[in-house]
Amino acid sequence: MRNPISATYQLFDDTLMYGVNKTVYAWNWSTGYTKEDLANVLNLAGYPLFCSSVFYKYPLAYFVAVPFGIVVSLATSSMNSDYGNRELQAASKGLLDPKVEMHKRNCKANGYVLTFGDIFLTIKDRYTEYDAIEANQLFGIKVGLGLVGISNIVMCADPLPPRKNVFSRAVDRAAELYEEYKKPVLQPAGISD
Repeated sequence: MRNPISATYQLFDDTLMYGVNKTVYAWNWSTGYTKEDLANVLNLAGYPLFCSSVFYKYPLAYFVAVPFGIVVSLATSSMNSDYGNRELQAASKGLLDPKVEMHKRNCKANGYVLTFGDIFLTIKDRYTEYDAIEANQLFGIKVGLGLVGISNIVMCADPLPPRKNVFSRAVDRAAELYEEYKKPVLQPAGISD
């Protein structure tokens, strides 16, 4: 008999990853960018916001915290791109790269911890009174943690190759239709007696 806790976690994980894969597919279909690009956008927004919110009461610390957040974000983005390229190369050969699979497991664990930490902070804040500065600080921390957690979960999605965005494909299709329209239409020949 299967452990009900393990079965519940597996159902939750499968459902969440199904939603993440559909979201990444929609991102890829509409923008043409890959999951790494989406994760990098979320990282670039999340880390500096989180780092700057931690030091919200100390404005001079911004000069250290925000550049630190940007450096961490850029390092994570570079790592995401490297692992994404390795994953596509291995998939093109029909293989799995063990380092990429380990990275995906780590990203999933980090993503769950950060995202559920964010949810915990949100629930806790409903029962706690804060002044305006603390409320703004916690809001920035929660949004930053949430974005970084979601970006980690996005890195666990199925890989999709880059392609043209939806507008470029629409223009190309319109050009094809126009070329077909310009072709002469063959008329049936008349039969003369």
